[in-house]
Amino acid sequence: MKWGRNDPCPCGSGKKYKDCCRENRVADFLRHKWQRLAQDLQDKLLNYAEEERFIPDSEEAFQVYLDIVAEDLFEPLEEPVFVSFIDWFIHDYTLPSQGKRLIQCYLAEREGELGPMERELLQSWAASHISLLRVLAAGEEWLVLEDLLVGGEYLIQESYLAQGLVTGSLLLARLIKVGDNYQLSGAALEFTPLLREEILALVTGYYQVWQEDNRGKAWKDFLKEEGYKIPGLIAALMEGKEGAVELSIPAFSGRIPRERGGTPEGSQQVGTLLRDLEQLELERRDRGETSFDFDHVRSLLGMKGKKGTSPRLFDPSYREVSRLLAENGANNGWVSVAQRVWYDFCQQARPQVKKAGAWAAAVIYTMARLFSERSITQKDLARRYKVAPGTISNHYRTIWETLNLERFDRRYTRQ
Repeated sequence: MKWGRNDPCPCGSGKKYKDCCRENRVADFLRHKWQRLAQDLQDKLLNYAEEERFIPDSEEAFQVYLDIVAEDLFEPLEEPVFVSFIDWFIHDYTLPSQGKRLIQCYLAEREGELGPMERELLQSWAASHISLLRVLAAGEEWLVLEDLLVGGEYLIQESYLAQGLVTGSLLLARLIKVGDNYQLSGAALEFTPLLREEILALVTGYYQVWQEDNRGKAWKDFLKEEGYKIPGLIAALMEGKEGAVELSIPAFSGRIPRERGGTPEGSQQVGTLLRDLEQLELERRDRGETSFDFDHVRSLLGMKGKKGTSPRLFDPSYREVSRLLAENGANNGWVSVAQRVWYDFCQQARPQVKKAGAWAAAVIYTMARLFSERSITQKDLARRYKVAPGTISNHYRTIWETLNLERFDRRYTRQ
């Protein structure tokens, strides 16, 4: 049945349809239309970037990107590297052969084929940049993000991303406008909020030095031109968990925690700060992500640790991950190896498992990397298990590094 503009609204509000739910339905229709156009354009941009004429540019760009980013954060062939690289190559990298960015080339060459909505999307994306984003609020299917460098707050309606983050999480990502809404483009890198002030100070300091040679340019220009270097800066800052106790804290008048903890009053202040920070890290741990061990930090500061118990090796949540692996295995041999990888990892790491599907997906991806199986991607696994690709990536790296794995590892393969 169709409702006329002046008919009573079927929701029972007593209002006319045109003054009630019709507006919401129109808004939903437009939002989905923008999203479909955006997805289609992103696919076209990716195909355009893979054209043969751009191969020399992409090879040169990839080497630049690997030298700056991947060496500090990833294995050169890990999936997030490619996702982040392609996003940067399309939006920010100036092609030596063209003298402009790839998205600008596409916009100029396809101008006559584009509709007004597509043109609006591309023009907006061409001006986009990565930035440091803090999660102000998180629901089951949405996030509110604050841009810590440029300013502004943004509502992101992406359920797979929202499920992997909590209030306080710190991201390095690109926001792109899609109609009246915003979404993230490429791979979002997550960093511990423990170092938020230090990361901001580091990036701001780099920006100020850059500005000396680039008078008149603002944050957006800096992030467009130099933003891809930020992950390497943060990686250098985060080297070694023990370094966290040697960082100056503004709340301690610039003194490091070890110095501030030398008096009863200072020790109490440090303890309060650690409890607040620990709560954020416990939320990360409960999601099964890598987190700081605050008992270890306390021991470095000469403070007493908190009493607690380690999770049991045969915790029911561990068995649930093993069950999911058996359920999705291609054959018995594959299942056996995958379960052995998971068992060995649990023995060493004792992970906290809040969402079994996220860890099962990470083990499956680990298997794919062990056997160099390119058809299995984090994006596909994220859809299957309804988790964020970034969560899978974090878990995968934790498994790989904990077990010190290598391709075709003889402990798990016979090749």
